[in-house]
Amino acid sequence: MVYWSFPIIGSIFYRNESDSSLEGLLLTIMIIGISIGFVLAWLKMRIGEIILITGGTILSIFAYITAGRCKWLAISVSGVPFLVSGILFLISHYLDRTLKHDTK
Repeated sequence: MVYWSFPIIGSIFYRNESDSSLEGLLLTIMIIGISIGFVLAWLKMRIGEIILITGGTILSIFAYITAGRCKWLAISVSGVPFLVSGILFLISHYLDRTLKHDTK
C-alpha cells in the first residue's frame, strides 16, 4: 500500500491535464479498493480475503496488460503482494477455524 501511495499522492499535487488518463484513474480506484480490503481483512476476515485475492488478481492482469517490456516485474510489484496477503489471510482463517473445531 505504501508503494502505491506515492504515485497517487504525487498525481494529486502535480496535475497535468494532458497526462490524466483512464489507466491512472483505474489504477487509483483499484489501489484504494484493495487498501480497503486490507483493512477489512483485519475486521471481517472472510470479506477482506476475498477482496484481496480478487483485487490482487485483477491488479496483476492490469499490470500485465499495461506494462511495457518488463511485464513480470510489473506483476510482481503490483498485484502479487496483495494476492499473497489474501492467500495468507485465507490460510490463517482456515487454520483458525480448523483448530477451533478440533478443540471442541
